[in-house]
Amino acid sequence: MHKILRRLCALEDDFDMTGIKDHFDIEGQSIKRKDHKHIEDKLDAFLSAYGLFAIYKEKATAHCFGEIHDGFITIPVSKT
Repeated sequence: MHKILRRLCALEDDFDMTGIKDHFDIEGQSIKRKDHKHIEDKLDAFLSAYGLFAIYKEKATAHCFGEIHDGFITIPVSKT
């Protein structure tokens, strides 16, 4: 979890975004079991929004799996 969150905080430096570190910076802290689900939910919501942001800003292309009538998921695929 710490490794994922460190990389997530680095996005703020790599791109023109602010506020990520305020919500996810847990460096030096131990994550308690009850806090893990809360952080996981925030991370999931952020990654979903970030994926759409990357597609919108043309930093990634959309790749869809599945069918509209059966259910599908769209993920961003980096252009680099």
